[in-house]
Amino acid sequence: PKGGMVGLRMWIGPNRLITVRRRFLKSIAYVRDELTNLEQDEEVWKVGQVVARIIVHLMHFFRQPIKELEDQIASIEEKILAE
Repeated sequence: PKGGMVGLRMWIGPNRLITVRRRFLKSIAYVRDELTNLEQDEEVWKVGQVVARIIVHLMHFFRQPIKELEDQIASIEEKILAE
């Protein structure tokens, strides 16, 4: 999300994952949809697989803002070194 941080808390047990957040996160929605749309013959995901999918989706959404931040930092560094 532009202009802010998002908090995501997870309670993880051997057979249970509970997520809590104040704002809507596409990453959670995508994984929830993936789980909801599993075919009957598909293997049920283990908790670790669900956490890994959430992380993959989070990294996808934050890749561009992180790249922009890196570019801004590099630009500032160049200006400082040029002085």
